[in-house]
Amino acid sequence: MEGFVEESGWPCVDKQARRVECVSEFMDFVCSGDHSKGHICTLSDGIAKLKLDASIPATLLQACRGKSSSVEAVLEAIQQEGGPWTGELFWWPPGESHREEVCGDDLGDKLLRYRPFSEPCYVAELRGAERLPRGSHELTDTLTSVDVKDSGPRLPFWDRGHGFVGAAGSGLGLHVDQAWWSNIAKNFLGYKLVAIWGPGSPVLDTCGGELFRKPLSCGQLKSLEAASSVALLRPGDVACLSGDVKFGQPPKLATEVLPMREAVQSTLPELVRAVARLLYSPVL
Repeated sequence: MEGFVEESGWPCVDKQARRVECVSEFMDFVCSGDHSKGHICTLSDGIAKLKLDASIPATLLQACRGKSSSVEAVLEAIQQEGGPWTGELFWWPPGESHREEVCGDDLGDKLLRYRPFSEPCYVAELRGAERLPRGSHELTDTLTSVDVKDSGPRLPFWDRGHGFVGAAGSGLGLHVDQAWWSNIAKNFLGYKLVAIWGPGSPVLDTCGGELFRKPLSCGQLKSLEAASSVALLRPGDVACLSGDVKFGQPPKLATEVLPMREAVQSTLPELVRAVARLLYSPVL
């Protein structure tokens, strides 16, 4: 684990982050904790404790374990599933911190067109191509069969999320979500560094849209040092991230999958919060 942290170049990886072992303590933070100042609460081994091990397609999980490329992993899963999936595909030119998007409507076609290139890419918002019934009163395009939402109490708004598959040098740039919500991250494979900034932070003005990958710029280093909370998510962790601006990137020869960014309504929707995510994966 120390090697992944060193590879990231991040100056700090455990800053004001809360790690709990008890499901009830985690759910208490999710449902009634303070989501206004940029906090992270992680449930160790939460995938198993919340009985989410079999909640994503086995073909996707197996493909991510066996491939070092996110393109190859998702292509294999789509081919084995046989059903239509959709999502976005991003990549980064050499030396650039801002992403480019592979355009098109068909995810399989986008993956095949990008396949010959060696630059790192990131599959985001991976989901079904159509919304299907879940229970008697819900339609959803999520790939999961069970979410943290199904273990929690009824809240004013609790949305299901989509999947994210990354590999070395890819992830999410620093950004604000389209709605003021907190996120629940289910980290099935790999290591993921996460940073959050509280309200009033100028981080969006200085590093908005940037991927925080080594070598970090002076501006990125200063921004990370000023973060409200920084945490390292381990394989199997489930975390609640009380913020809306995100970012990410992982290291060498590995695949990380973060299926489902469940969304929980923020207690203070008028506040702008920032989250930076750095994806890390073990050598498979």
